[in-house]
Amino acid sequence: MFTDGDISQDDADDQVHTGFVADDPIDDGTDHTGVDLSTADSEGLGGSPDTSSPEAEDPAGTTADPSDPWPHPGYNEEGELESTDPGTEDPVTPEGGADPATGDDLVMVGADGSEVSLGEPNVTFAGEYDAVAVEAEDGSVEVYADADHNGTVDVAISIQPDGSFGIWVSDGAGGWDLQATGVVDSSGEAQIDDTVDTGFADTPPSAIAGDAAGTTDPVGTTDPAGAAGTDEPTAAQEYPGVVPGDLAVADGDEYIDAGPPTEDMDGDGVPETAVVQSDDRIIQISDIDGDGRADEMLQVDTTTNEAVILTDDGSGTWTVAAQGTIGEDGDFVPADGTTGTVQEAGTSDPADSPEIVFTDASGEQTDLGVPDQDLDGDGVPESVLAQAEDGSYLIVSDVDADGGPDQIIQIDPDSGDATWAVPDGDGGWEVVATGHLESDGNLVMDAEPQSAVQPAGHTTEQSQGSVMVSSSGGQFFDAGEATLDADGDGVADTVQVPGPNDSTLFYQDSDGDGVADKAWTTDSSGEVTATYVLDAQGSWTPGSGIGAGSQS
Repeated sequence: MFTDGDISQDDADDQVHTGFVADDPIDDGTDHTGVDLSTADSEGLGGSPDTSSPEAEDPAGTTADPSDPWPHPGYNEEGELESTDPGTEDPVTPEGGADPATGDDLVMVGADGSEVSLGEPNVTFAGEYDAVAVEAEDGSVEVYADADHNGTVDVAISIQPDGSFGIWVSDGAGGWDLQATGVVDSSGEAQIDDTVDTGFADTPPSAIAGDAAGTTDPVGTTDPAGAAGTDEPTAAQEYPGVVPGDLAVADGDEYIDAGPPTEDMDGDGVPETAVVQSDDRIIQISDIDGDGRADEMLQVDTTTNEAVILTDDGSGTWTVAAQGTIGEDGDFVPADGTTGTVQEAGTSDPADSPEIVFTDASGEQTDLGVPDQDLDGDGVPESVLAQAEDGSYLIVSDVDADGGPDQIIQIDPDSGDATWAVPDGDGGWEVVATGHLESDGNLVMDAEPQSAVQPAGHTTEQSQGSVMVSSSGGQFFDAGEATLDADGDGVADTVQVPGPNDSTLFYQDSDGDGVADKAWTTDSSGEVTATYVLDAQGSWTPGSGIGAGSQS
């Protein structure tokens, strides 16, 4: 029904669009246009014709056909458009535009004679009649048409999201009558059907309901310039997997629901930004153009105030637009130290990163795709989320961007138990820590390993020169070959392995029996954050004495 700005029957369209015809603005069974009542008879727009008197006087002072359901100012008895002033030329312009005397805008006339502009026509109705079409917030479309080319709206149509519609016609004196209801079927044809229960009598188009006189924004929704008949979005679109009203974050061809926008960052009075916060990071996700899809993201490290701005150009990939810090006043300061400028920071487009290829114990390789998750919070995606055959989730990270996994976090979706593992150098994987997934979605490492689960077919068989680490339940895992001399006796006794969030884990075999009896963790700066010792029962307890002496 809507094609390239026209609300009409397309001459090139073979379909018959019942209800909307190309030649007349209103068709009431005679020769007018707009709605075809040739098959409606007495059940059509006007109901049974009034035959109580031979003729009826319309508000314009013209004589209407008694069989005509309503008077039509500006038409003679033959249904032909005539000039309202015999001494002037027909006001209809060659292109069917509004009367130049009234300007380009269409106006609504109130009962008191006052006029309110609805803006310039942005569509045509019935192929030649100027109209303003506006898409409302609920997805309905309202069309206000000037059927007699005098610059004043005399036909109003409201089309609901479910396809039902109602048609109102001006009585010429500031009043409006509901003349027809119907529904647009699946083929796009408008079918007049007065049995359609639309509730239109109680909900006329907003310009009518608002009493045009004194109304400055007749539709109260979107600018007509961006409504039906244009390619500009007028309301937030819907995206797969995203709740309507929430922000959609593009992830390639898929979308992530970022929740509803709650913050008005640009000061226009309309919230466009959703905020996601964790222990050490805040992410502001913004929909700048109002289409419901995020196109800018600000990530802030709350411990350092370092910040990165990423943008999505509509392709579904995110690139770094600028890096910097958040100043004391809360404003973003680019890395070049200036304000009001953007320091280009290259790109972190996942398309430029190699795909992560996972190789299992049998040598079989699985392509996990391009990294799209930023686990370490540096603004550059290095991880992908996958699901194992047993239903557990795997967060696979390629920290050095060489295409090979450097860390795997395995999460049991039922219990929330998590296991950290790193490559053992021989094609297998070694567990370096265990933890759990908290209710807020954060992964937390346990004080000691709680399980000897070995992802990717890893075995607990000890390699020569390696250090075994005790786990609860009498189980052990191989932490790898000792390469550090922690106690300074000239013999390597400690294994160093990378931990989560840029931490480092150390396991020391201080008595030379092949089993670690001391352990500690350092952060990214090398500062020791936790120490443990193995007690007589084979359990890890908080302790001290890193690298010194042997456990007795």
